[in-house]
Amino acid sequence: MLKTKQSQKTAVIQVRINKKDKIALQKTLAKLGLTTSQATHLYFQQILLKKRIPMEISLPNNEDENSQANFQKSQAKLVSKLDEGEIIPEFTDKNARGFV
Repeated sequence: MLKTKQSQKTAVIQVRINKKDKIALQKTLAKLGLTTSQATHLYFQQILLKKRIPMEISLPNNEDENSQANFQKSQAKLVSKLDEGEIIPEFTDKNARGFV
């Protein structure tokens, strides 16, 4: 049997996402002619190529003390759960939604 480039060793990465977001994401990607797997592969290739996240990540526009404090609390809670090895199926805090 001939070995091709497609027979290279691969690894599986699983991502948990809100079901509504998944459906919306798939519809958007379909309009772009991409599958979720293809889009994820492109994203990872850009990280490898540029050695950084290929987009700007920033705090919410409304940076009053209360929203920033809520954002920081939400992020600390998420990091704590991840550090404990917990799988987080959804992280729906509206202040952190665009970040996660």
